[in-house]
Amino acid sequence: MSAYIVEDKVIRYLIAAAIKFDAYVKVPKVEGRGDRSYDNVSKFDAEELDALGQILLDENYRSVDARYKEQDSSAKFSFGKLKNAGYSLDKIAPAQVFASVANYEYQASETDDFEASEAYDFTSRLVRSVGNSLRKQDEKGHLVDTVWGAPDPEYTGRKKP
Repeated sequence: MSAYIVEDKVIRYLIAAAIKFDAYVKVPKVEGRGDRSYDNVSKFDAEELDALGQILLDENYRSVDARYKEQDSSAKFSFGKLKNAGYSLDKIAPAQVFASVANYEYQASETDDFEASEAYDFTSRLVRSVGNSLRKQDEKGHLVDTVWGAPDPEYTGRKKP
């Protein structure tokens, strides 16, 4: 397997997707601030978005360094001054988010402890948020066209209430 440093736009796209799908993730530490633990990415300020991107970029560098036995230091990441890094949130598609997460994780997973990293926690929670958005609900919050758990083999879709 090979590994490379992903383009900044990959990380920006993942963060913009987390904003769109309101992913609930660990709030990155920002110097001089208290710990907020977990929150929705849509509530992050510019410094927190930059810090989140830095976590993703640092993990990618750590992966490449592990793969090629190097000691390169990570570049500085900036989410950007444009709202949502210039991405139109209504054009961020679930299938593309899944593909972008797969691309990022493939490049960032060369360490033995990747699955314990903050970056993996972020991508896992992003995927879960996107998946949850695909489940249709009626006005009372009941699932429509899906069932909780697994359907019976002959299941063809929930009837509308």
